[in-house]
Amino acid sequence: MFSSSSAAERFWNASDLPEAYAGNGSEGVGGGGGEEEEAGGECNYYAMLYSLLILAIVFGNVLVCVAVLRERSLQTTTNYLVVSLAVADLLVASLVMPWAVYLEVVGGAWLFSRLYCNVFVMLDVMMCTASILNLCAISIDRFNTQGSLNPRPSAAKVLKRLNTELKMLWGVFLICWLPFFVTHILNTHCSTCYIPPTLYSAVTWLGYVNSALNPVIYTTFNIEFRRAFIKILSC
Repeated sequence: MFSSSSAAERFWNASDLPEAYAGNGSEGVGGGGGEEEEAGGECNYYAMLYSLLILAIVFGNVLVCVAVLRERSLQTTTNYLVVSLAVADLLVASLVMPWAVYLEVVGGAWLFSRLYCNVFVMLDVMMCTASILNLCAISIDRFNTQGSLNPRPSAAKVLKRLNTELKMLWGVFLICWLPFFVTHILNTHCSTCYIPPTLYSAVTWLGYVNSALNPVIYTTFNIEFRRAFIKILSC
């Protein structure tokens, strides 16, 4: 989430850009047309993949919101927190990730004003942090639910499903976001460590993938969500 933001801070406007961006296009280009075309094609390829990821996040999380809205059986406190997480992921996909795609295409050169860059950084940090806080809230709610169901022997199956779903949510979160945090900690506190820009980009987009996987987890481990999704998609 923050590496794309830090990339945006590299350049504020055209006057701060290197010649490849700030010039009129005629200087420093000779003889490198083939390499530039190849790099441009690679950027377009990545932009297409990232755009598909955005669509997947929007589709999956809208499906979660609609399912809870339409199905009374899903309208519980726990699932309201799930909807809150889905909304946070939707905001990441709609307000943050398009700018990240833009930065990938232009090689990290921010061509807009500093104000827009600050807004982008603010949204990036705020929306991704909201996802983390929602996961914490869901964990606390599941813990409280487990405490209230423990005295009932018939609730063992429900508890097992809730625990499995929660473990998967946190497991996938750690797999997606831990490389990002480790990379940034190393870059900040290890003066001898060199983190290539491609690695920054890779760990950032791995984190964004987490927003697309949450609806898959609900579908896999929650039969009520699965039935609601099938019902909505079969309309």
